[in-house]
Amino acid sequence: MEEYRLQEQPPVFNEPRRPQPPMDVVTAVKKVLTTPGDYAGRSRRSEFWWFTGFYYVVSQIVAMVAQAAFGLKVAAGAQIAVLAALTVPMMAVQVRRLHDTGRGSMLAWLFLVANIGMYGSIIALGDVIWQLAANPFDHSLAQSVTTGLLKTHGTAMSVLVTSSLGYIVFGLILLIFNLIDSEPGNNEYGPSPKYQ
Repeated sequence: MEEYRLQEQPPVFNEPRRPQPPMDVVTAVKKVLTTPGDYAGRSRRSEFWWFTGFYYVVSQIVAMVAQAAFGLKVAAGAQIAVLAALTVPMMAVQVRRLHDTGRGSMLAWLFLVANIGMYGSIIALGDVIWQLAANPFDHSLAQSVTTGLLKTHGTAMSVLVTSSLGYIVFGLILLIFNLIDSEPGNNEYGPSPKYQ
């Protein structure tokens, strides 16, 4: 009787891969700022949320310093300038975050258009808004300005209202998608950065 020797084969492990630890703030901000136009691939929640926090904190600090040094109008302009400068990397990480959940980028672009419409309308209505900001408790001024806005700046007001509604709707949908966990494994946008 001939003996059959079984060849030793490596053991098969069917354990799921463990997730990588979340990114820290420095790593996340550095990665996003060094790849500002990279819309391909996927980004984890930690990368997205750390950079989002950085995006808003930096704009607020710049606005506060500018307001203390130069006044409210310069502060608003400085804040908008910082937000505009960081828009490209912010959009890139937002698109990659949507990819990480298995979704396309259309929602991020619609949200950007709503932002542009809203801020553009606010800039077009700037003088009137500054009057209201300078006298917030003058109800007669608020009433006359509101009536005057509808007559003289009807288009800007309609763009502002429409953009604001889009900002709210698209913003809430994006918030939900940004809170969803990574899709495990590969998807059409690449391998999972969480489960590498």
